[in-house]
Amino acid sequence: MGTFEGRTGVQTHKAINFTVQGSAYDLLADCLVAIERAGLGSAVYLSMHDELVVNTEAATDIRKIMETPPDRLCEFAERTPVLRTDRLDLGTRWAVA
Repeated sequence: MGTFEGRTGVQTHKAINFTVQGSAYDLLADCLVAIERAGLGSAVYLSMHDELVVNTEAATDIRKIMETPPDRLCEFAERTPVLRTDRLDLGTRWAVA
């Protein structure tokens, strides 16, 4: 097992983190494709890590897309997983947000 700054288990942590983060990105990429196919691509302003910043008028429709798991995930999990999304409305200025 590897060590980092005197701590063990770093390789295990990295392997698990890689799988989790990679899978999360795959889901986000699937969502972005579905959003584009739904004609809402121009409503996405920013995609960063596991978050999207979108136009508030399209937020409800985009949220529905993001909460719908892809078929391949349901087949792999042998159930329909629940994907959670949170909506946070931003203010008009950084100081207001």
